[in-house]
Amino acid sequence: SKIGPFYTPDSIAGVLGISLTETVRRLESGEVLGAQLEDGAWLCPTWQLTNSQVRPEFLCLWRELVTSADAWTALLWICAPHPDLDDQSPRQWIENEQPAELAETLAAHTASRWAQ
Repeated sequence: SKIGPFYTPDSIAGVLGISLTETVRRLESGEVLGAQLEDGAWLCPTWQLTNSQVRPEFLCLWRELVTSADAWTALLWICAPHPDLDDQSPRQWIENEQPAELAETLAAHTASRWAQ
């Protein structure tokens, strides 16, 4: 519930205006934020989109975090409050039009720490 609501690959394909095959390709290449359930089914957080496009700020955080953590951990970090963001989550920070660079710096620091 902290990360959702979610799109399925079919539903996000419709929002993005692309095929299901292209959607899965983008999920697998990290161009769309998503995580797999144990049965292999993908879930894609709805908040990553604006104007039927993946927000580049979220992609930047995502790409940094998944270098050192699994997809679910990365999504949870994006949605968890952070003291350096006035106790907002990176997601809220970006949605509230605050400087994405601060969240990106925190993501890089976190990924570096996780990699140790």
